Amino acid sequence: MRKLKLKKLKFIITILLATSVTMSCLNISALAASADSPTRNATVYGITYNYYSSVHNNSTSTWGYGHVYADDNVPTGYFGINARLYNSSGTLIKSSGMQYNGSSVNSKSLNSGSTTTKGTYYSQCQVSFYNGNGYHSYLSYSSPYVQRSLAPMSLEKSYEVNENGLTYGSGLYAESLEDSLDLIRAIGINGVEGYVYSKEINLELNTLDKVIDYINSGQQDYSVPVYAEDGTTIVDTFEVVTEDSSKKDRKSLK
Repeated sequence: MRKLKLKKLKFIITILLATSVTMSCLNISALAASADSPTRNATVYGITYNYYSSVHNNSTSTWGYGHVYADDNVPTGYFGINARLYNSSGTLIKSSGMQYNGSSVNSKSLNSGSTTTKGTYYSQCQVSFYNGNGYHSYLSYSSPYVQRSLAPMSLEKSYEVNENGLTYGSGLYAESLEDSLDLIRAIGINGVEGYVYSKEINLELNTLDKVIDYINSGQQDYSVPVYAEDGTTIVDTFEVVTEDSSKKDRKSLK
């Protein structure tokens, strides 16, 4: 009888331990998530590039990525990525600015910058490829969303026109650069929501020489004004800051 009780006790302990391990695994899974967009590709100056966006989170932060890869190494400055992170309403939260490959490589991943605010997030990246005389630019698909809370999704893919004839709304409205709005909804460093000009937040370098000078300058962080919807009243400042993606854990590109 005692042996039966001991066996039963061991069996119960085994079940409890197994349950504990399972719950631990579930908790770990709940604290980390990632989602990738479908891949797009473009052939420019004889080179075929593949590009996509992704969004990742862990127990403390959420960040977006832009990814580019080619079959072979390409020269310095031949491609650039601007990684962006949006919240559930399509408001721009973080942007890396356009950053170019600083050496001869076949792939690069760029971090948008991270947020610690709970919510639902998406990413989308802009890419630029050298065409022998300048650059062709493209937009990736937007990524699926990841959540760090039960915040509702209310992604707005619509825009309005202000009294000055400028289009304004979520940057995620655009599915190509031709669709880009004049003013993209963004949150400034002081938490004020407004709009940034697409032409100001997208640093335009139209020659390879300018890109090489930009890479060598090391001055890759900058800030732009956040405006009210009229596009003239400044309400805050948006910082474009690059985080070193090599210091982040992420999955392999291929």
